[in-house]
Amino acid sequence: MTDNLVHNNSYSQPVNPEVKDLRPMFMSEDEIDLKTLFLTLWKSKWQILSCSFMAGLVALIYAFTVPEVWTSSVKVMEPRINDYYQLRTEVNKFAPVFEEKKIARDDETIEETELAALIQPDVLFKQYIDAFNSTINKKAFINNNELYKKFIANKKTSEHDELILEQWLNNVQAIPEQKKRGEPSYYTLSFSSFSQENSYLLLEQYTNYIARLVNKHVIQGVNNTITAYKASLKSTSLLLSQKAINKLELEIKKTDIAIDITTKAAIDKPFLSYANNNLFPINLGLDVNIAKKDVLKKITDLSFFEPELITINGKLKILSDNKKVRSNVEFSVISYIDEISLPLTKDKPKRALIVMLVGLLGMMLGVAFVIVRKAFSY
Repeated sequence: MTDNLVHNNSYSQPVNPEVKDLRPMFMSEDEIDLKTLFLTLWKSKWQILSCSFMAGLVALIYAFTVPEVWTSSVKVMEPRINDYYQLRTEVNKFAPVFEEKKIARDDETIEETELAALIQPDVLFKQYIDAFNSTINKKAFINNNELYKKFIANKKTSEHDELILEQWLNNVQAIPEQKKRGEPSYYTLSFSSFSQENSYLLLEQYTNYIARLVNKHVIQGVNNTITAYKASLKSTSLLLSQKAINKLELEIKKTDIAIDITTKAAIDKPFLSYANNNLFPINLGLDVNIAKKDVLKKITDLSFFEPELITINGKLKILSDNKKVRSNVEFSVISYIDEISLPLTKDKPKRALIVMLVGLLGMMLGVAFVIVRKAFSY
């Protein structure tokens, strides 16, 4: 047994103390001693907290210095029948005058009058949205607005007026929401400003401004269409009247020739004629042709020769009785889903969020500084 123990120990290697001390030197350089790192950071905690505090302080100063932005908004949709009832009533007075035509709308062709196509709910609503987003309308409103004039007069920045105007233009938006069958079911109108009251007042004033503008444009469009159609009817009436006069004069000349022929032929009484295309009505006889000529000279109603004049003159009579749509007709081209109200929360700056994020960033920079400094100290 002793031999076996000696034999087994012959294969075991003695432990060298120098080798044992060198083992930590062969550990991977990528390994991190978390305990040492934590102790290093803990020793420098006041430096890290100072970095975080300074960053948070700068963020706080910035958050209270930058102008606030508040946004008032309201949701609108296509007008309901009651919203533009008076306009529709006025336009319907001219309904018998206009003829239905095939008009392409919403990827389909329908038959409706040119006048009725101008006051369809989707057409009116689109005009309002286009006018609301129009840069020309925005500039006209903002340049004449008292709040903007005061802002420019009291501005403490070196920004050019055009840059400020551009910022204000971007504060006005009409954004489509909830698309239905490819078209938005309603729009959100918004106006941003530097205070609750101003954003509310600006949105209210601008929506009313656009409403007046569109209403005026709609009435002008309807009246211009009526005027143009009336001018077209007058031209057609003149043309047909001249054609009727020419036909009347031609008929009188043919009757004169027939009188001359029957006089020379001594044909006083009518006689039966089997000719289909008599150029002159000699078969009527002298007496009838003389009576016919007297009647022709007394004719003043030209519709005997151009029956279409009856319809055209009737339309002109309607247009004479109802010349235009009244400019003071009250109607709305949009329907409000909710009311314009003061905004409850501001859009920016989010002061708490800014201070928290910048403070966190300062802490991270402080930690990074401590770690880098420790690494260079070895």
